[in-house]
Amino acid sequence: MPLNQNDTEPKTYPWRIPPQADEPAPQPGTPAPEEENDRIPWRKLLKYLLIGLVGMFLLLVLFDKIIMPWYVKLGDVETVPNVVGLPFDSAKVKLEERGFEVRKGESRNDDKYPAGAVAQQLPYGGAETKHGRRVYLTISLGTEMIAMPNMVGMQVREARITLMRAGLDIGEITYEYNDTVIRDLIFSQSIPPQVGARPGSLINVVVSRGPTTRYTLMPSLVSLDVEQARTRLENAGLVLGVVRYKEDGGWAPNIVLEQSVAPYAKVAERAAIDVVVAAAPGSMGPTPQGDEASQPDEPTVKNVDEGEKKPTNEKKPATEKKKN
Repeated sequence: MPLNQNDTEPKTYPWRIPPQADEPAPQPGTPAPEEENDRIPWRKLLKYLLIGLVGMFLLLVLFDKIIMPWYVKLGDVETVPNVVGLPFDSAKVKLEERGFEVRKGESRNDDKYPAGAVAQQLPYGGAETKHGRRVYLTISLGTEMIAMPNMVGMQVREARITLMRAGLDIGEITYEYNDTVIRDLIFSQSIPPQVGARPGSLINVVVSRGPTTRYTLMPSLVSLDVEQARTRLENAGLVLGVVRYKEDGGWAPNIVLEQSVAPYAKVAERAAIDVVVAAAPGSMGPTPQGDEASQPDEPTVKNVDEGEKKPTNEKKPATEKKKN
């Protein structure tokens, strides 16, 4: 600090901190002073931890052996009856008779117990608990039902896929004739649509064979022998009907000249087809006179459906044996 000429001592200022004297440097070989440590030693921390654990254990034992028995009045307990599987009303009466308070819990689907029965209880049956405690009952809604899909009008393959997606499967398949549903389509199912079905149920279906009256094409019989015409008709699902003879010198005997249904026309199956067959000239005999002329010319033919011969009113001429 600078000095004035007239001053013998340096000036002092009250707002300034006087300089501190420097501490002497430690001499070589002198040990440095130990720094104070405010942290708790780990041994003390371990000691406190062990004391805390022992205290918690003693508190739990006290709570379990003294406090809880006193609270539930040890020696005055009641065994909870098992009411699982009983209807709710019956289970409620049984529990209330033993002094318990019944509370109805949530409901859930259950495959083991029917709808309305107790599926679960809490506390469980056989447990010992305080007299008058609440018992919660879970009520079964029964098996979860699946809404049956409508398969009418489907083919079997499509119906099988639809059922599998819904958790079901197709059962027995029956085929029947149906006049309103075309062939190979389902027209009936064992469980109606939108009705509940158990998961994994087998659903029986009935498939249409088509209309009851089936049709076929009429084959051409002209220029065929009678037996050949009969065979062709049977192959087409038809039968030979009335056989009439007509003298015609242009055709060999027993050759079909005409047929009652035009060739390639649509005709019902098992229909009887009448034919006109050629006969040798003069083989039919003289034209009948009087009462014989009024009788129809209906020769005897075999009816395939009945397997019998129908009697005819016309007598066969003697020359008929020479046809073959």
